[in-house]
Amino acid sequence: NKLPDLHYLLYNSNIGCLCITETWLSHEMTDALLDPDDFYNIIRCDRSGGRGGGVAVLVRHGFTAVPVDLCQDHSGTELICFDLTDCVVPVRILVVYRPPSSCFRNKLTSIDAMSELVKCMDAVLSKLGPTIILGDFNCPEIDWESMSCTADVCQRLFYDFTVYNGFIQCVKQPTRNSNFLD
Repeated sequence: NKLPDLHYLLYNSNIGCLCITETWLSHEMTDALLDPDDFYNIIRCDRSGGRGGGVAVLVRHGFTAVPVDLCQDHSGTELICFDLTDCVVPVRILVVYRPPSSCFRNKLTSIDAMSELVKCMDAVLSKLGPTIILGDFNCPEIDWESMSCTADVCQRLFYDFTVYNGFIQCVKQPTRNSNFLD
């Protein structure tokens, strides 16, 4: 239902790379519907079962985006990884949507899924240039301003990964109501 907004953004702005989480796309929605004027290369990871979720990346023709192979075990999470190679040094970008813990069958499953996601992200961190992680991890108990996290094991795994690897939160204001994206 947001295709007109997407088309306006794509064709009336000078966007080189657009990363989208919670796309709600399925195999029924073709790339040509997303970009009817064919200005962009599209990389997608649609949710394989059920509604919602999904991530997509649109990279304007003229820029080189090289997909990076990911580990197979990042269950329950949609994830895309690619390198933008047109920069002084390659920039690795990960786009992630991790559903809220309540979407998993039980707490143990949520912790296992986060553990696998963290292992997968750790395995693809770039050694040639910066790595940028974009998305929604649904970790509302992390306070990025005070750099603190509750005892929730699942969110602590993600928090420890980001701190250990020197990532910083760039979003400084709420993105939806009073919530911040991770």
